[in-house]
Amino acid sequence: MFTERLNELLSEVCRTSAGEFSRITGYDRSYISHMRSGGRTLKPGRRAAQRLVQAICVCAAAQGAEHALRRRVGAPETAQGEALCSAVSDWLFEGENKEAEKRAAQRQRCSRSSFGSRLEPAMELAEVSSARLARSVNVDASLIAKYRSGVRVPQMNHPIIHSIAAALSARICALERTGALARLIGAPADCLRDEGEGARLLEAWLRDFSAVDTSVIENFLEGMDAFAPEEEPPLLRPEEAADESVLNDRASFYDGVAGLRRAVLRFLGGAVRGGWKELWLYSDQGMEWMLGERDFTLRWASLMIAYVRGGGRIRIIHHVDRGLEEMVAAIQSWMPLYLSGGVEGWYSLRGGGERFSHTLFLAPENACVECTCVAGGERARYRYVTDEAELAHERAVFEELLADCRPLLNMSRDIGGDKSSLMLRGSGDIHLLTRSISLGTMPETLLRDILRRAALPKETERKVLDDWAERRALLAERLTHGTLHECVALPTEEAFAAGDVTLDTVFAPLCYTAREFSEHLRGALALSEQEDGYRVYPLAEPPFARIRLSASEYMAEILYLSGRPINFTANHPLMARAFVDFAGRLERHHSMDRRAMENRMKQYETERDHSREADDPPPDHK
Repeated sequence: MFTERLNELLSEVCRTSAGEFSRITGYDRSYISHMRSGGRTLKPGRRAAQRLVQAICVCAAAQGAEHALRRRVGAPETAQGEALCSAVSDWLFEGENKEAEKRAAQRQRCSRSSFGSRLEPAMELAEVSSARLARSVNVDASLIAKYRSGVRVPQMNHPIIHSIAAALSARICALERTGALARLIGAPADCLRDEGEGARLLEAWLRDFSAVDTSVIENFLEGMDAFAPEEEPPLLRPEEAADESVLNDRASFYDGVAGLRRAVLRFLGGAVRGGWKELWLYSDQGMEWMLGERDFTLRWASLMIAYVRGGGRIRIIHHVDRGLEEMVAAIQSWMPLYLSGGVEGWYSLRGGGERFSHTLFLAPENACVECTCVAGGERARYRYVTDEAELAHERAVFEELLADCRPLLNMSRDIGGDKSSLMLRGSGDIHLLTRSISLGTMPETLLRDILRRAALPKETERKVLDDWAERRALLAERLTHGTLHECVALPTEEAFAAGDVTLDTVFAPLCYTAREFSEHLRGALALSEQEDGYRVYPLAEPPFARIRLSASEYMAEILYLSGRPINFTANHPLMARAFVDFAGRLERHHSMDRRAMENRMKQYETERDHSREADDPPPDHK
């Protein structure tokens, strides 16, 4: 009803489009469009609902439609200001509480729609821990824990589901709980008396979940979390990677994969030795030629890293037409080079072809490796070009291609503040996966108490307070134009005792006590009750140890928090949506109603109270 009535007010009363409504009222265009299409609803009485009603009244006044608005909502002819807003709100949200109850009931019916939400009660029924089940199916306990929490999801046809079902079924039969299992999975009790049949039915139930396949993003994020920028990869010296016989080669043509590899070593070796200023790289061939032979991969990587360390710049157009998996593989293979700061990654807006394959490796003033061949064919011949006129032509070709490209991945070590503010300034919905609750949701009095305890230098304290103030303002702006959902891990008492529970700021390694964290979390939960656009999802364990993910429909940012912060920004819509799907799955898995959230908080705080160190200040990492 809300969507229909909103469209009625805007189209028939105010006679305005989403764009014109945005221009008149300053209301975010994409946000109002989502509401008009039914993609978003608001709860009556919340601030977001009040802001919408006020914007409708402003628009009606600007369009000379106040009289029509009063008649439509049944307000007195003299109604204006707060009285008119109240009448509009009552009419717009009439019956919405009942609709909300229906949606809540639907969510309850769908509560077993993820693999983790099905595995969890089955394990509880079998009275097995993650470690015990992991031993039974011969995998690491951390993998089972991630399945339970929703951080990982197995492929629908993965054999591990069969092994898990067999182990759980055997345990449940041994405990004589087949009746309870029948009620859980909705199967006839008689069918579960046979252990084999029970395992088959449990396996079918475990496999019957609906989820977006986010395995590629899961693996990518786990790789990023395990990545250690401070560790030097094993490298060859440039003269070992490309010896004199390669550098002195004067061939004009190279055939096949072996020829391409030799041409590339000659090209990169010449770039390192000659100090060439720039390399422009594009290829829509598969990556087997680069990654399929370990010796060549080491030589290629050694020369590339030597080149950027020597001050060279690389501009690469990644071929990402074959989907998310190839895009992620390309980024992972180039990650050490991105960390150097000497690489620009781009992707083309043009679609690729299936008939021909193209390679263009160009040093604009020096040399070029170029080839056009049948895609997937074996008769590729690569030209090695040094003629100035031909180089000028290839330069023009690359520039023409680059004109239809957009940045794929940016990396920055120069983090003067919180780079997620770039996300918060945009429109649409934002999803955060963090180790700590976002700083902007913290009450100022709590932050000042923590700063007094930490006794930081005045200049550092000022930076933290300025960071908080900016992010507080950005949070308010974000909730005007969209939503902010964050998944936050609930720390253990061991984490508090070790000083591992830190505030969400890059300016100082500030640590929470258990009491301070609980106070901040309660403040965030209270904010979620006041603001329709803000939600916080407490997780049983942190999904990642060293990274924070921010994702929207248009971009994703990964902030690497170990040591000196590093910020990666992915701009491709396909990749951004995959990150959003991953975050959304976690949110659905850990979604709770208010009563369940209160019970979880009481349980959590009781656990903290049992720790003798709960209110002792943790060791500050100076």
